[in-house]
Amino acid sequence: MKKPLSTCFATALALVGFNHFIPAQAQPLIYDTEVKVVTANLWHDLSIKAHYYQIGVAEFKHLDADIIFTQEADGANARLAKDLDMNLWQGDHSTSSLGILSKFPIKRVLEGDVNGSHIGAILDVNGRNVAVWSNHWNYTQYVSYDARGGNGSTWQARKHCNAVSDRSQLDELNDQSQRPAQAASLLAALTPYIASGMPVIMGGDTNEPSGLDWTPATANMFDHNGTVYDYKSHRIIREGGLTDSYRELFPNPVTHPGASWPFRQEDSWTHSVSYTKECGRALDDRDRIDFIYYNKDTQGVGLKSAAFVGPRFSTYFKGPDGQDNHYNWQDPHVGRLVNNVTQTPEYEIYDFPSDHLWYQSTFVIKTPSNQSSADSLDRNVQFDGVALKAEGKDLQVRFTLTNTQYFGADTDYYVNVSTDSASPSDSSGGRVLVDSTQVNKTFSLTIANSFLVNNFEQKQIQLRLFHKNGASPRVDAVYELSWSDVSAVLDLGNNTATAIKTSKSIYTESESIIANFTHAPGNPQDWLGIYYKGNPSDGSVYSIDWQYINGETSGSRTFVGLAAGEYLLRVFENNGYTLLAETSFSVQ
Repeated sequence: MKKPLSTCFATALALVGFNHFIPAQAQPLIYDTEVKVVTANLWHDLSIKAHYYQIGVAEFKHLDADIIFTQEADGANARLAKDLDMNLWQGDHSTSSLGILSKFPIKRVLEGDVNGSHIGAILDVNGRNVAVWSNHWNYTQYVSYDARGGNGSTWQARKHCNAVSDRSQLDELNDQSQRPAQAASLLAALTPYIASGMPVIMGGDTNEPSGLDWTPATANMFDHNGTVYDYKSHRIIREGGLTDSYRELFPNPVTHPGASWPFRQEDSWTHSVSYTKECGRALDDRDRIDFIYYNKDTQGVGLKSAAFVGPRFSTYFKGPDGQDNHYNWQDPHVGRLVNNVTQTPEYEIYDFPSDHLWYQSTFVIKTPSNQSSADSLDRNVQFDGVALKAEGKDLQVRFTLTNTQYFGADTDYYVNVSTDSASPSDSSGGRVLVDSTQVNKTFSLTIANSFLVNNFEQKQIQLRLFHKNGASPRVDAVYELSWSDVSAVLDLGNNTATAIKTSKSIYTESESIIANFTHAPGNPQDWLGIYYKGNPSDGSVYSIDWQYINGETSGSRTFVGLAAGEYLLRVFENNGYTLLAETSFSVQ
């Protein structure tokens, strides 16, 4: 049964009490602190393509955000926190999808609602308390499809593609989605902080567009089918005192639609036979569903800029009948492949690691200091006392776990051995069960020599504490084994197979490719070759480029730059096609 909104308000208020409401401070606010906030749907943990995690890290490093709200991120949050050197709160063990990563210390964590649709934290932003919330609302009963002539519950087209345009009917459908209840729960949790004058910033994937985008001016854009509707979830948030950061700077939805999903035509959910039959074609379902809100009337909080991260939403999704050509859309973009001179996104179709564009807002917050002095609260389980020793040719790893009071009861945890680029649930290097009822002990696992040899000095070996929330894989903690520590207890030199790696996993077009090889056999005509990813190694397909390594066992070679694409770098033995090692890289 769906709770009435009043119950959701009461539930959230009780949660606020449980988390001990912290009022705003009274210190003089004399410094201007710039705070860059990004909300990012990670599309199944940045794992849809093999290289998407590395691309995601590169994108985040380029953005250099102070606060990141993540969604679809269970298997990526802890890894990103390590790679970006940020503090992390991803909810208790049962929370799915969400994360808050922060350069600022976390003073307190705030649990979300029982549906797991949002989590929060109080941050010390240079001496000033700031409340932040990451949210991911329910995707079912996708009402913007009903408003276009589809069915947001069955994902099929309505008969004759008849759109629902009556506000009361759309409100009723919207209530069935649970998103208005989730919005009310979120607002109830935030209300004490808003009332106290504390800066509040919330963001995430709402799975629902805004009425500020579905206006009379846009009634004939994006297959709105003449529908004008103020979507209920965003209505609740705005009426509660929060401001849509994008519309604050860019109020015109005709010139600045800000559509964030889908930006690739193939990711639309309207390609079924029913849409072709009832509507004559797939629908244009592009909407802005990734938001950052803030309380703009709070003292000492200003909005400096806003932009989308990734390609333009019109580059790889073309509106029907050439409609896109009628508009001069002016949405600003930032990102690692945005031209700094022209501000034009130069992403190829699969260069961005999500099916959502990410969204960034930069605020200027008045603070009492120019630095944060508080220690960050850490409620994440941690590896401790990691010790390595040889077990024959294999490696034994012993460790303990701390912060285990935050384990979930009756939950199966594992420590998986994996490489840094592998999928969240990968355990190709081994695993050990961690019984949640017996966590205060020393654990031991063995990593096979072959796994170490195959990855030696090419990839980082990680211990990952892992459990599942339903079907969703969640990485709770990460510990990286250094090759120097491994080599100190285990001699891999005589057993190590030939290894090859590039100096970077991602190159720009025409940038020189540097290949580093180790432990080659030393034959006079051992050679390196570059192939398109997917090409066989048996000699039936010629390499794109190749070089002899002239009997060297370790060294490097430089290849001329390549066009954008996915490639393999391979080592072959003595002028033949015996494959000794290979690695993949991308050019973008």
